[in-house]
Amino acid sequence: MGSRTGGSGAASRAVHRKGEPESPAGFSKAELYERAGAADVPGRSKMTREQLIEALTRAGAAA
Repeated sequence: MGSRTGGSGAASRAVHRKGEPESPAGFSKAELYERAGAADVPGRSKMTREQLIEALTRAGAAA
């Protein structure tokens, strides 16, 4: 039996203290890619992690 802390990675890390959105730099490339998909960022499949961060920041969808 292992212990579970509850919550899933992205969902539990999406917000930090005082309810403020976490910086996009705090997410993995996979998490950034998911967010880019939700924000309909064009060309996301060929972007690096840094490019995803930049695109999401421009789109205002990193939070």
